[in-house]
Amino acid sequence: MNTFATTTGRDHGGKLYAGRNYVFCREWGSQVGSGGAYNHWWLYTDMDTGGRDFVSAYYLSGQGNDVAHDENGQDIHTC
Repeated sequence: MNTFATTTGRDHGGKLYAGRNYVFCREWGSQVGSGGAYNHWWLYTDMDTGGRDFVSAYYLSGQGNDVAHDENGQDIHTC
């Protein structure tokens, strides 16, 4: 997956830097967004700092609202 901005983890506060990253799975949670763009999906990944944590799928590049697809357009599986 590609993220368009650096973001912090939901539970442990580490950082995931913008760019190419991978995720293990997704879970539904609180909404993150700005303006008309939003996402309720949270993605479990290895953070660049701080170990493993969830980050909002809002930061995925090229996704729509409440979408969390892999690079092939398939749903990322649920945790």
